[in-house]
Amino acid sequence: MSRRRKHDGKTASRERELSEQKEKERREESRALGLVSHLKQEPGVVVEDDCSGPGFGDRMTVLRAERIRVRVIRDRSLWYVTISEDSQPHEWYYVEQIREHLHGSKRAGALMSIEEQANFVLQNWHRIEDLFSKDRAKETHRALQPQTDEPH
Repeated sequence: MSRRRKHDGKTASRERELSEQKEKERREESRALGLVSHLKQEPGVVVEDDCSGPGFGDRMTVLRAERIRVRVIRDRSLWYVTISEDSQPHEWYYVEQIREHLHGSKRAGALMSIEEQANFVLQNWHRIEDLFSKDRAKETHRALQPQTDEPH
């Protein structure tokens, strides 16, 4: 009898963990889709691509503004936001890099959560656009190291 209770306790604990993980994933997806929704309301921003892959729930949405593109990516349950200048579409910069460039300090510890990335992009949208303006794009590219590969 005690083995059964022990097993039932482990099963309940595992089910609780899975439920919490699914809830976390729902919150993250909601925040990522919220970022896409907010950016689509910015003047001149359009969805260029929106696709999802089989299996792991991977997805990618690419939004295009006048001079920049924004990718919102879910890859193996992790969310990333990357930014590219329109004239150099294969050079993508992680939001962490943009944040470091704008604020001049590196964040210690873990990567930014999707909520932090989304908040940063929304709060700094016009500053990000300005980084890639005709007058500043070359300077920005020199200061940032592009990410031409897949996300982290």
